[in-house]
Amino acid sequence: MAATKEKPKAYIYAASGAFLTILALAIWMNSNRSHHQAHAEPRSAEAAVAGGRAIPVKTVHPKKNDQGFTSSITQPVYIEAFCQVDLLSHVAGELKFLEKNIGDSVKTGEILIKIDAPDLVQEVNQKKAMLKLSREDLRAAEANIDVVLAAEKEAKTAISEKEADIDRAVATQNYRDAEYKRFKVLTERNAAVGSVLDERKRDLESSQANVKSAKIAVQTATANWEEFSARSAAARVDVDVKKSKIEVAEADVAKVQALLDYTEIKSPFDGMVIARNIDPGAFVQNASTGKTTPLLTIVRTDIVRAVMWVPEKHAPQVSKKSDATIRLDALKDVDFHGRVMRMSNWLDPAHSRDMRVEVDLLNRPDHVQAATLAQELISNHQKGPGILRPGMYGSMTLTLQKFDHAVLIPVSAVFERSKRSYIFVVTDDIARLVPVRLKFEDGVQAIVSQIKIEPDAKNGKGLEKLEDLSGDEAIMLSGQGEIADGQRVAAASTNW
Repeated sequence: MAATKEKPKAYIYAASGAFLTILALAIWMNSNRSHHQAHAEPRSAEAAVAGGRAIPVKTVHPKKNDQGFTSSITQPVYIEAFCQVDLLSHVAGELKFLEKNIGDSVKTGEILIKIDAPDLVQEVNQKKAMLKLSREDLRAAEANIDVVLAAEKEAKTAISEKEADIDRAVATQNYRDAEYKRFKVLTERNAAVGSVLDERKRDLESSQANVKSAKIAVQTATANWEEFSARSAAARVDVDVKKSKIEVAEADVAKVQALLDYTEIKSPFDGMVIARNIDPGAFVQNASTGKTTPLLTIVRTDIVRAVMWVPEKHAPQVSKKSDATIRLDALKDVDFHGRVMRMSNWLDPAHSRDMRVEVDLLNRPDHVQAATLAQELISNHQKGPGILRPGMYGSMTLTLQKFDHAVLIPVSAVFERSKRSYIFVVTDDIARLVPVRLKFEDGVQAIVSQIKIEPDAKNGKGLEKLEDLSGDEAIMLSGQGEIADGQRVAAASTNW
């Protein structure tokens, strides 16, 4: 009996399971058909009209804005100092002078810090003395050139004198030779005694020796001249060496003087002290030898920069002509106006792939902002600190696009087929597929231009021409995936 009761229950379970399976299959097939229709290519007008039924659709009319339309983006903004510098020391020594404190104003070139470094003072004096000594050495070397040149000239003259001695010695030799020959003939004829002939022979040999001596003297004089010529060249080289030593000495003086100049730390611009970390009497370390704490930190106060991070979607629309309106939490009753001065043109991965945009603001003591920053800076004679402080936080509205005459449609009216954008325009109960190019969209509304093809007689191809919507069109609001180009529809106008 129990088995008889369980059998109908099994049949019920089996029937229920089969019903649920069939229902799930029907839902899947219906969903797949809808998905296929939404992404399918547009059906032909003939196939659509052949159905013989008008599909009900909702249409809207565009919103005309003849006074123009502006797209913008609002993001958080914070104020940064236009310039901020940590003042460190290039030399070591005792802090001798420091009168500025937090909040004090500073001027460009004003001496803010003095460091006592007597060793550098002595080193400068030593280098200057070495430079003076080098210059005196140069003077001595230049004077030595004159001496060597005079000796060289004298040695050259001595060569000429020695060559003249050769001529005299040769002449004497010729005379003694002729004399010897005459007495030799006389001796052979017994007209002269032999002793006289010996004397003449001795005189001839003496003259021959004098010729040799004169020639040797010329060689000696030539060697002397060559020596003094070499000394003259060496003297010129010595002068060049002395000049080079002077250049080295001057460089040494300049180097040490530069270090000595570092004992006075000056302000690089007009600004204000925002941090002071040392007092007079303390020993200052050379910042290049290790990590040290800045002595002073100063910021430029006449200009500040407002920093905003623009999301990736809007980054291509930002330019240096983009207007900006800034409102800070601490100054809620004041709007600051400016233009984008610089942008990074880079999507920073460390900032969610946003692009850094900067707007410079004149930091006046009142709430008035200049129309053009450059002109105001030329004539700016403000007294007292400005109202803008680095670190202030607020929001910036950045103008992205401006349209003189805008025709707005809902974003849902724009759809894609085959990677191109379209809208459906309903005319005389017929849906016409219109290709468009998206010019602006903010997730709610959009501005598009319809693409029209004009024939080109030159190449036989059509040319694309953009044309704005008139604003009188009846545009299908949704459900475009079920509609084909040229299909009959039953349009019902609605508001948006």
